[in-house]
Amino acid sequence: MCKLASYKFRMLLFKKLSLIIKPMKQVISLFLLVAIHSSILAQGEQQISLSGIVTEYYAGNKMQGVSIKATSNGAYVTNVISDAKGKYEILLDYENEYVILYEKANFEPKKVVVNTKGIPPDKRNKVNDLEVEMTLFQKHKDLNVSFLSEPIGKTRYDAKTNDFGWDMGYTAPIAQKLNQLLVDFQQNKKKRELEDKIKAQQYADAMKEGDKALFAKDFEGAKSAYTRATSIDPSQQDPKSKLEILNATIKQQQEAERLEKEAKLKAEAEAKAKAEAEAAAKKQEEERIAKEKAEAEAKAKAEAEAKAKAEAEAAAKKQEEERIAKEKAEAEAKLKAEAEAKAKAEAEAAAKKQEEERIAKEKAEAEAKLKAELEAKAKAEAEAAAKKQEEERIAKEKAEAEAKLKAEAEAKAKAESEAAAKKQEEERIAKEKAEAEAKLKAEAEAKAKAESEEAAKKQEEERIAKEKAEAEAKLKAEAEAKAKAESEAAAKKQEEERIAKEKAEAEAKLKAEAEAKAKAESEAAAKKQEEERIAKEKAEAEAKLKAEAEAKAKAESEAAAKKQEEERIAKEKAEAEAKLKAEAEAKAKAESEAAAKKQEEERIAKEKAEAEAKKQAELEAKSKAEAEAAAKRQAEEKKLKEIAEAEAKKQAELEAKSKAEAEAAAKRQAEEKKLKEIAEAEAKKQAELEAKSKAEAEAAVKRQAEEKKLKEIAELEAKKQAELEAKSKAEAEAAAKRQEEEKKLKELAEAEAKKAKEEQLLKQAELEALNKKMQEEQEKRDAEMKAKEEERLKAEAEETAKQKEIEENAEKAGFIMKSTSTTDSKKKPLSKAAKQFSGSKKAKF
Repeated sequence: MCKLASYKFRMLLFKKLSLIIKPMKQVISLFLLVAIHSSILAQGEQQISLSGIVTEYYAGNKMQGVSIKATSNGAYVTNVISDAKGKYEILLDYENEYVILYEKANFEPKKVVVNTKGIPPDKRNKVNDLEVEMTLFQKHKDLNVSFLSEPIGKTRYDAKTNDFGWDMGYTAPIAQKLNQLLVDFQQNKKKRELEDKIKAQQYADAMKEGDKALFAKDFEGAKSAYTRATSIDPSQQDPKSKLEILNATIKQQQEAERLEKEAKLKAEAEAKAKAEAEAAAKKQEEERIAKEKAEAEAKAKAEAEAKAKAEAEAAAKKQEEERIAKEKAEAEAKLKAEAEAKAKAEAEAAAKKQEEERIAKEKAEAEAKLKAELEAKAKAEAEAAAKKQEEERIAKEKAEAEAKLKAEAEAKAKAESEAAAKKQEEERIAKEKAEAEAKLKAEAEAKAKAESEEAAKKQEEERIAKEKAEAEAKLKAEAEAKAKAESEAAAKKQEEERIAKEKAEAEAKLKAEAEAKAKAESEAAAKKQEEERIAKEKAEAEAKLKAEAEAKAKAESEAAAKKQEEERIAKEKAEAEAKLKAEAEAKAKAESEAAAKKQEEERIAKEKAEAEAKKQAELEAKSKAEAEAAAKRQAEEKKLKEIAEAEAKKQAELEAKSKAEAEAAAKRQAEEKKLKEIAEAEAKKQAELEAKSKAEAEAAVKRQAEEKKLKEIAELEAKKQAELEAKSKAEAEAAAKRQEEEKKLKELAEAEAKKAKEEQLLKQAELEALNKKMQEEQEKRDAEMKAKEEERLKAEAEETAKQKEIEENAEKAGFIMKSTSTTDSKKKPLSKAAKQFSGSKKAKF
């Protein structure tokens, strides 16, 4: 009943106050009504009511959505949210100590401590409710209010006044510090706004500069401007997004330029390789024509020389036959005359002649013995010199073999170079073997021809000798029949002829041995020179092969290092792309999937292009190496052919010279043996002819065996040559196939480059469209910001006018609004703390 009467009294008072204070706004009336009503309800429910409004510190705007949370001993008790007018009310039980926390996102929180302990139950109906107006301000990096982690105010029951009292000794220093801090912050606000304005202008200028450079396709200038904009305001995402797009565009442009450059270099390399291949083919064709021409000329020359030689031999043979016939007739006539003239004088001179012949014979035997000893000594010295030369040759060959082994051991460092060197060596050896066998075959054919001619000549000589012997036998029979006296003279004459013959034979034998020795020495010297030349050429060829193998190994090593460097760059590039891809994926899921797909296609195309370029480079290098090897082989074959031709020419000259010397020697021997042949016995001559015929037959059999062997070797070499030609043909076909593949790869690379260029143009168009869209969005944002700024200024002006009107109405109503803490006293005088800070009826923090 008491509370009801009190309620009626208060309502009546409120109505009277409303009639008196007509100019005051309804908000204050409603505020007082809610405060009184809440107090009555709280008392009715035996709870303390804590109510009030929450406003923004600087603007004074009512704050909706502020959380007012009560905790006791760290435990959650209750929570309310301020309404659209910033009002709140929370009910607290007696006999507790509460921490009331006021908080909202992006605003600094504040809290107060309310202690409801110690209020006697019989006095609780007379204790006034609490009313607190709380002000909040936005968080700012320049505002250091860490001290607000502690409560800004504390209140508890005061038994003397039977009311709540705020501890102003606790609150005053904190409030004074906070107020000063906020006043200073407000004073510096214009400075900060100016700085922010300048910063915003700098940011806008940098973005405009970047957009302008981007539209002009000045990517580096745009990149620099966007980077500057990011450094001015790191919170802005727009320049970062444009930088990402710009970096991707620059990367694509660089990639396109690289592909275009590589395609150009590839085309130039292919054109160069094609020109070199055509030049090499032209050179090979010219060398083949020159070779065929030289061979034809050499063949024609050899045929002409053979024909001239045959004609010269036929003419010489005819002259020799005529000379022999003439000499035979003259000899027969001379013999007849001498036989008749000597018949008388020989008997008297026989004794004297026998003595002279004995002395001459002894002298000749002594001379022959001395000559034989000298020849034996010379032969021993020659053999010792030859042996020494052979030992030196063997030592030289051994040293060369050791050098060769050492070179081969060094060449084994690379398997491919060893195989190539081995193949070249085998081809060279096969070629040298074929040339040597061809040379041996030619020598055997020449020897067989010479032996055949010699056999024919000997048969002719035997025929002449036989006819001569028959004539001599006839003459001898006639002489024996003519007179017995002449038999003694004939016997004497025969003895003289025998001695003369033996002497002539000894002289001829000595001469033949001397000539054979000279010929053997000449042949040994020639053979030595030839062996030294071959060894020298072999050593030079081996040294050349070694140098080429080392150069090839070095080139392969450099190629491997280059390949490793390219793989490392490609790997780093791939890693960088993967990193960019990961960053792009972090930006947005939808954009990430599109970018990932795009990057994957570009990576595959790039790797494909790189693989094709690499394959093309390897094919070109291989083709070039094969062309160089072929050119080298051709040069070596040409050189060997020239050497063989020179040797053949030299051999032909030596054979011609030897033949001329042999013919001259034969002629001299024929002249020296002219008288001896007339006097030789038929039996001895026949035996010699038979032995010679037997030896020739054996030699013929031996020649046939050698010819058969040479034929087999020639067939084997022909087979090898056919295999080599087949291999060369297969290599040529493989080279043609490679060229076709290279052509296809080139076309594919050009198509890829064209596709990449088209994609780049498409991306460029998309980028321009995106830039245009971003510019439009920026202009739209600028307009929106301008409109919002105008609205904000208008709202501030309205709020200032409204606040001014509220303050004026409050002054008229008798209320003084201050930002300090006050206590609302409903029916009692103001507390000491309230009197200290203001005369109003509520606490404001």
